[in-house]
Amino acid sequence: MGWRRQKRYSRKETVNEQHDRKTRDGKIDVVAEGLQTPVGAIELPDGALMVSNIAGGISLVSGNILARSINNDLASPGPGIVRAGADSVYIVDYGGTTVSHVDRNGKRTVIADGLRSPVGMALAPDGSLTVATWGANAAFRIDSSRTNL
Repeated sequence: MGWRRQKRYSRKETVNEQHDRKTRDGKIDVVAEGLQTPVGAIELPDGALMVSNIAGGISLVSGNILARSINNDLASPGPGIVRAGADSVYIVDYGGTTVSHVDRNGKRTVIADGLRSPVGMALAPDGSLTVATWGANAAFRIDSSRTNL
């Protein structure tokens, strides 16, 4: 959960397959529906959401609350998702071995492979990624500036 500029925060709601937003006064608004077990979401600068669904695929929510699938190449997108720019994200494939760059049109570029069950990810101020894996019980640093995106 993180406070946004509008003093709201987002949280996952996997039971109802929707993504809710709660204001400081306790009101909850649905901001996304039609998701497939969402486990991570990033808000893009224009207010659109890119959502990782562990049951399959990456969804984009833009213009209304109905999610649409933009990429189904990953085995099980995990909760590790961070913004990679104005219109893209880095995302882990928990069911696979990769970290990928995915743009809002669904174009996917693998930037790292060979990780055993990558699950979490953080973006450092220098642009590098730290990826935590369950399979290796370790964290790995990836220099995202060395990728050809």
